[in-house]
Amino acid sequence: MLRSIDFKTMPYLFTDKAGTCLTVEFDGRELDDIYKQVKTMYDQAHPSDDMPTEPGWYATRDGEDLLSYDGDAWHIHNIDCDAQLFADGDLETMDWSVVKRTFDADAFPLVHVDLEEIANRRGNHESA
Repeated sequence: MLRSIDFKTMPYLFTDKAGTCLTVEFDGRELDDIYKQVKTMYDQAHPSDDMPTEPGWYATRDGEDLLSYDGDAWHIHNIDCDAQLFADGDLETMDWSVVKRTFDADAFPLVHVDLEEIANRRGNHESA
């Protein structure tokens, strides 16, 4: 069972069945694999009813905010290019519940924004 992480040296402390504390060090690939497994378990235990699953750009239903999702983390973007924080005070979050707490209920479900389609439409209007 995973007990704690020391982020300076990255050893993981495990307790075996006898209660003996064991230290195991992992390289970056192993840590990435562990992270993916833990994230998958978390996602299964905390289903996201209306969370988009595809990376891309999304607008809030009320059209007031634009968000990007890279497959792992959410980011808020605005026209002024200034930093907009999520409800937990961070610039990005992997926690869908933080995204939900940041915006009013009428902002959901998010609307997918196809930037390529917008650019194509804009190009057609400029050439006309």
